[in-house]
Amino acid sequence: MDEAGFWQWDELLATAYSIGILPQQFWELTFREFYDCWEGHRRREELDIDKRDWELRTHLSIWSKRRILPGELSGKRKSDPQELVITSAEQFHAEAQRRQKVAAERREARRGNRRG
Repeated sequence: MDEAGFWQWDELLATAYSIGILPQQFWELTFREFYDCWEGHRRREELDIDKRDWELRTHLSIWSKRRILPGELSGKRKSDPQELVITSAEQFHAEAQRRQKVAAERREARRGNRRG
């Protein structure tokens, strides 16, 4: 509905076309049936995204040195509260330096384990 409370029929019809409902079928549907069709289409898209994410993670895990988490490739992964949300260049550089330091410490620890 628009601001005045009127249905935007052209938008509803365009949505119907995008999910594969023909014009004749659209005009025969109730709003509830149309919503159910739209919801079913949305769920199918979610499953397709999850399937592609799983397939891609499976293939990339062969070459990756770290575990790729579910939803990480599709952007659906919920962010970890400890992850930094970077909002400025200063934060970006500080985070980059912190990560470089952590990586260097890990390399040193691995070298120490090999010698000992």
